[in-house]
Amino acid sequence: MKVVTLKLRSQSEWEFLSDLLRRLHIRFEWKEDTATIKNDLNGSDPITALYGSWPSDKSCDELAESIRSARVNQTREISL
Repeated sequence: MKVVTLKLRSQSEWEFLSDLLRRLHIRFEWKEDTATIKNDLNGSDPITALYGSWPSDKSCDELAESIRSARVNQTREISL
């Protein structure tokens, strides 16, 4: 048996690879490296780092609407 180690950059790469292996009827196993996952959270993608960190009972559509409604789209007059 051969063992191959892949370091994928995104979830979409993993989905593509796993779909391809299934279509080719190739059996495979995977193991996630927890050290790599921790490093990814400290990386340059702030959205990934924040994923799941905002506990709320609202759906994503409700949160988006509340953020949109909180915006100020008017010019502000400041007297000096």
